[in-house]
Amino acid sequence: MPRRVAIAGGSGAIGRALGRLLSTQHAVTALTTDPSLATGPLPPGQPGLRHWATDLFSIPETELALAGADTVVFLARARAQARKARLVQASAADLDLLLADSVARAVSRTGAQRIVFFACGEADEREATLRGSGVPVAVLRGGGADPAQALAQLVDAQAVQDLALPAFTATPEQRPSPKPTGVLSVQRYGLPAGWTARDVALAYVDWLDTAVSLVSVERIDGTAVIRSAGVPVLILREAKGRSDQTSCWLDVADGLLVGGEAKGHFEFRQMMDGAHVMAVLRDFEPRLPWPVYRVTQALAHAAVMKRFGRWLERQGPKAPGAPRP
Repeated sequence: MPRRVAIAGGSGAIGRALGRLLSTQHAVTALTTDPSLATGPLPPGQPGLRHWATDLFSIPETELALAGADTVVFLARARAQARKARLVQASAADLDLLLADSVARAVSRTGAQRIVFFACGEADEREATLRGSGVPVAVLRGGGADPAQALAQLVDAQAVQDLALPAFTATPEQRPSPKPTGVLSVQRYGLPAGWTARDVALAYVDWLDTAVSLVSVERIDGTAVIRSAGVPVLILREAKGRSDQTSCWLDVADGLLVGGEAKGHFEFRQMMDGAHVMAVLRDFEPRLPWPVYRVTQALAHAAVMKRFGRWLERQGPKAPGAPRP
């Protein structure tokens, strides 16, 4: 039976091979980070292959890309997104988990009926995140000689099933890297019981005001003005249309430390496991020259976020409906 299939990670070697296999019988959307590969929509009800440029770190963009798909194949890894950043302060595992979280949230809201996942080993934490969506997950382990063929088998199967094969050895791809821009910084914290991502974001702003010397913070109607020596160095503004209790999105609106047209954003996102929260600074362009930024502001940001993580670890549970600590 023809399906509407979306491949997250559709521009990688396995994703491209899978897209070619499936597109003879199914309508396939291959998600890519490269806008130059994007193609137009397919004729309604007809098989074929199109490419859709998507930032899988963004929950709204992921929802838009997966809308209408009844089957989602998850192959995405964060290497492509990380190559786009000029400075990365994040582990590969945390970045990969963020991509899985975006897809899990999207499929739970867009009506997909099945996720097909190529797992990396027996203890791939992304599997639990994808299962947290509530959508049935078919898992390929190992991959065998032809992972694309094995994944196509799981897509075409009438029932959701797992498949274990011998290990697959990938051949490294030589692909051109985009010109890197901005900062990508990610920290993973344990989430105190009863807290939401929004609680953590607001607590972070208040904590800065009391815990970081030479810094004061004023909160006004969803905007936090961070000052040093009385000068606004960062202005964070909550993006109302992109924020909820589980994902608090703060746009970097202005400030003395900000340079360039793309000011970036700061997101606090609660993971699907309910036990962790990620602090994600993305696309931030500093005013300082990059060589100076790397040994000053970048190190200060990493140190402040580490201190905040230690503070968060000491916070107790928050009862439902109680004010944030």
